[in-house]
Amino acid sequence: MIRVLAAAGALALSGAAPNVVASGQWEGHAWRLEALDQDGRHCYRIAVDFPFTRASPPYAPNCAYPGHGAWNAFTVCPLAFVYGIADPGAVSLRFELATGKTVRVTTKTGRGVRYFAARIPCTARVVGLDQLSGQGGVVTRWRVPR
Repeated sequence: MIRVLAAAGALALSGAAPNVVASGQWEGHAWRLEALDQDGRHCYRIAVDFPFTRASPPYAPNCAYPGHGAWNAFTVCPLAFVYGIADPGAVSLRFELATGKTVRVTTKTGRGVRYFAARIPCTARVVGLDQLSGQGGVVTRWRVPR
């Protein structure tokens, strides 16, 4: 059993402490999105207070250069989610799932970067992502090639 929230933060490798840029609860399990700047990149990781047994979110941080988004989807049941860094011009994101359903999430700004985290259905496969401006226009669009 792996309890992710209690794990040592891989973001602290540079000696700088990560900041919590978003947090909340999913089905009674606390989560937090941690971030720091490292070597000119924005790095992030998620910590979830859940006793994962089969798989768990990565301990190592994911990083992106300024002005670029990056995201992850963790789809293992019973607690699946997406998280990451949005495009600087995006205030919300719309994830399209293979089932045809969509999941919307609002970004949160921390350290001058837009972050997000949202629950998705278990085993959901993300097939598209629209990053949306405050007026609802598409800032960036990504689709799985067909």
